[in-house]
Amino acid sequence: MFDKVLYPTDFSDVSKKALDYIKQLKEAGLKEVIVLHVIDERELDTIFQHSAVRFEDIVRSIRAAAKKEMDAVERKLKGNGFSVK
Repeated sequence: MFDKVLYPTDFSDVSKKALDYIKQLKEAGLKEVIVLHVIDERELDTIFQHSAVRFEDIVRSIRAAAKKEMDAVERKLKGNGFSVK
């Protein structure tokens, strides 16, 4: 049926439930999952323009948290036998 799917995620509970459905597609022939998470830095810049916190520090922190979440998703998918990008 499918051999590749895109899994966009915001790391919410709903997106984690979608991950469970992707795991079930293994039986239908799914082989590869492309995981996508987007950080819109333009939005962050607007929020922190008048903040005492440095924009670069906030972005670095958000990227680190997203990487941690992405690594966890990748481990789960690879543990189920998927190729992950």
